[in-house]
Amino acid sequence: MDSGKRFTLSWRVYVIVVGMLFSLIGDSAAALGLALDAAHSGTSWNVTEVYVAGLVPPILFAPLVGVLADRWRARRLWIVSVLAQAVALGAATAVPALHFRIAMLAVAGVFGVAAAAVGFKLLPELAGSEHLSRANSAVSVANSASGLLGPSLGATVHALWGSTTLLGYDALSFLVIAGAALIAVPASSDSRATVKAHPFRGAGAGFTALRASSVIGPMLPLLAGLMLATSIEGVAGVFYIRGVVNNDTWYGYVVACWALGSIPGAVLAGKNALLHRQGQLVVIGAGMMSAGLLVAGLVPNGFVIAAAFVLAGLGNGAHNVAVRNSVHSTVPDAFHGQAWAAYSAMARVSVLAGYVLGTPGEVLTPRALVIASGALPLALTLGVSLLFWRRDAGRTPRADATGPQARQEKDSLPT
Repeated sequence: MDSGKRFTLSWRVYVIVVGMLFSLIGDSAAALGLALDAAHSGTSWNVTEVYVAGLVPPILFAPLVGVLADRWRARRLWIVSVLAQAVALGAATAVPALHFRIAMLAVAGVFGVAAAAVGFKLLPELAGSEHLSRANSAVSVANSASGLLGPSLGATVHALWGSTTLLGYDALSFLVIAGAALIAVPASSDSRATVKAHPFRGAGAGFTALRASSVIGPMLPLLAGLMLATSIEGVAGVFYIRGVVNNDTWYGYVVACWALGSIPGAVLAGKNALLHRQGQLVVIGAGMMSAGLLVAGLVPNGFVIAAAFVLAGLGNGAHNVAVRNSVHSTVPDAFHGQAWAAYSAMARVSVLAGYVLGTPGEVLTPRALVIASGALPLALTLGVSLLFWRRDAGRTPRADATGPQARQEKDSLPT
């Protein structure tokens, strides 16, 4: 392959990623705006309602929308899903009632799972197999950038004009995504869809495909535990880190260090030189995240916590790209949408549990919870590393963990 072309992504991928960036920033800013409205309502449970609304409905509907992503016309489903999100958030913009807006956020979240599953399924076609790792890297960079820009934009705009403006921007951002899908996704994508008489039959196949994956299957406990741990820190860290830096502004800067580190991590993981090391990257990234959280809890110093978060973010960015690459390479193409929807549901269950467990109480202090959020996934990381080492110790080394042999294995998975 020509070296000048090896690192070139299709214009179609760039169009989709830019559209995603606009939308992800809008999602992050709008969610923060609603959380701030809930915090000012005088009822603390309203804040919980905002976060639960963004998690529970997508968990319940993820297996069904994943099946649609694999069996319906992918391009059409993507456009319908993002337009439905635009309508839901447009309604939230028009009606200034907190609980109605939270309900519309939940509706948008369900269609968001469908859009994410379809986007994941279509990415190999848009990027081409030789550029898929870099395309996954670009998507992860967009996610990280939105985590960096969305909260600051949300806080600023909310202070000036309120959450109505944020919801309106978020609604418009989905029109941008719809336009990007119309432009960048070939109409021929729909002609290859498989529409069955019972479209929701086998809705659990996504979880089966993940378990059968030679890379992701053995790591599912680690992946779930890691997401649980970071969510525990997300709640407990509000109390612990704010207490350490003693300033809300500096707290925001420290938390932003995680997103800042994740951008170069995602870029590095997309390098072709690491294409055959995706399973290792998943584990190494998990170890870096765990170590960063553990150091942050053990050393109550703002500068040390900021540096630890940069390290953890670096691992998080690489980890996310490697997970996407591993699912793409070890799960049969016909189950990509269902597998990614199942993974999203697992992630949300873990996050929801983390929010509950991360609330400081009488037994564990915020600092103890942050330490636990690092120690738990670090132990799981070491356990998974030992499992893979023992599994591969008696076998001939494979040069390509996600290459031709992996593709042969994935095509023979039970369906």
